[in-house]
Amino acid sequence: MKTSRQLLFTAAMAMLACTACKKQPATTNQRGDDGFRWTLLQRDSLYGAADSTGKEIIPIEFDKVEYYNTDIEKLSRDFIFHYFIVEKNGCQGTYSNTGNIIIPTDRQYCSVEATHDYSYSEEHFVYWIAEKKETDAVELCDARGNIVVPFAAGYKYLNLEYNEHGFDEYSDLITENTEVRGDLYRYIIGFKEIYDEITNDQRAWLMNLNGELISKEPRSQWYVWSDHAEGVNSGGKQNLRIPLDSTMYKTKFDYNSFDGLYLDTYE
Repeated sequence: MKTSRQLLFTAAMAMLACTACKKQPATTNQRGDDGFRWTLLQRDSLYGAADSTGKEIIPIEFDKVEYYNTDIEKLSRDFIFHYFIVEKNGCQGTYSNTGNIIIPTDRQYCSVEATHDYSYSEEHFVYWIAEKKETDAVELCDARGNIVVPFAAGYKYLNLEYNEHGFDEYSDLITENTEVRGDLYRYIIGFKEIYDEITNDQRAWLMNLNGELISKEPRSQWYVWSDHAEGVNSGGKQNLRIPLDSTMYKTKFDYNSFDGLYLDTYE
């Protein structure tokens, strides 16, 4: 019968043998269009990633790992988004370029992409739009991957928008005016049916930054100020005015860039 010392020795040797026989991953050095350097790791049919120092930042457990970067004008080479898209069993997730998981693959998204509010402000609000195969609705998440507007809400399109408008001096109708730029108020617009079958108007609902519905009725367009919002249909018909207070712009979610997700330039 083996002694306890012999048993411990046998277990230790087994652990060493297991470590030694573990297949080392194949490595392929990569460089993003934005200049970001990383290494693709592959063990058998699974992939992960390491940073430029060789430190593993994404575990080797995915069917696909891709580094994603894009520029605001597509051809300007002024890159703004920098992150990894991973895929497992046909589902996508995302990691920051330092290896922090943002959106896990177990949410079963078939597509996920970062975007921002495209405002003229130097501080853009960043968010994610995700899709699933079994539904034609989309889901909106904040910069850190927290779900703000779920699939269950039934929106086919979701945008985080901002006010950039004013009054037409010749009319009572609200018109877009990019020269009138006051305080910046951000909000979420959701579309369920893109166009009303009778009026041919867009059908948009207004939400605050917590994804909470502000408008019980849809309108073709929404214009938002500090103390009220106005919704109009084509030709200024059926105007709807909704009073607002400061809670409209307070949110428990984080739309600020973090961990290198959004940078105007990448060094």
